[in-house]
Amino acid sequence: MIDVNAPVTDPPPPPSLEQPKNYKLDIVDNNTKITLDSVPWNTESNEGDVVPDYEPVPIVNEVPDEPPRPVKFPEKMPKPVDGFDNMYAFLRSNLHYPEIPRTLGISGTVLVEFVVERDGSITNVTVAAGVSPELDKEAVRVVKLMPRWKPGEQMGKTVRCSYSIPIKFTIH
Repeated sequence: MIDVNAPVTDPPPPPSLEQPKNYKLDIVDNNTKITLDSVPWNTESNEGDVVPDYEPVPIVNEVPDEPPRPVKFPEKMPKPVDGFDNMYAFLRSNLHYPEIPRTLGISGTVLVEFVVERDGSITNVTVAAGVSPELDKEAVRVVKLMPRWKPGEQMGKTVRCSYSIPIKFTIH
């Protein structure tokens, strides 16, 4: 409960802040050896310790041999060499429904992502949306078996492209 008749008092002043210490900066000759005793922030006294000579690290302007990130929507999308109808026929003929999901009645569509490299090979095959571990594994296996594709193009040059395809598992 608040006492309305209590006298109003000013809040206490903020605590005082300690002022930083001023250090004198001495410019020295490049050949002068600096000891740890002459450094103002050294709290330990290690007489005779000497700071090692400065050894510059060479600057290397090399870019690692890492492939560029795949393009999602290039000017010319990658496509199977024999066409999409033949690609889906290939997938149907090589896809095997795993026994455990079949007996349990598990079905659904696995969305598989992969990269079509500049040479048309299929790499980095992963599951973007899965159904079950067994069905996901089978979808990845069959996509890895696909023959090379015609790579995508951007500004007249072949580029790495990310691509995804749905693989549907149905029980008949």
